[in-house]
Amino acid sequence: MNLELAPKLIPMFDENGNLNSAWGKWINQVDMVRLSSIQSGTTANRPTVNLWPGRMYFDTSLGANGKPIWCNKTATAWVLADGTAA
Repeated sequence: MNLELAPKLIPMFDENGNLNSAWGKWINQVDMVRLSSIQSGTTANRPTVNLWPGRMYFDTSLGANGKPIWCNKTATAWVLADGTAA
């Protein structure tokens, strides 16, 4: 995922107090990254959508205490920290 820079030159709210759509898009991207950084579960429940290189998931089925895994550089597979298949 390529997190865009915050739209600093655009007001966050319009004259009616509504959130500007550019800011809404950016906030949604930040929230997706936040949610993915705390996501965990079994191998069967690994995410299959909104994948990007480097996206982390804590797989509770791996090893005695579970292990963190990441999407590979093409976001097509999950790998352990050493790059081997998870």
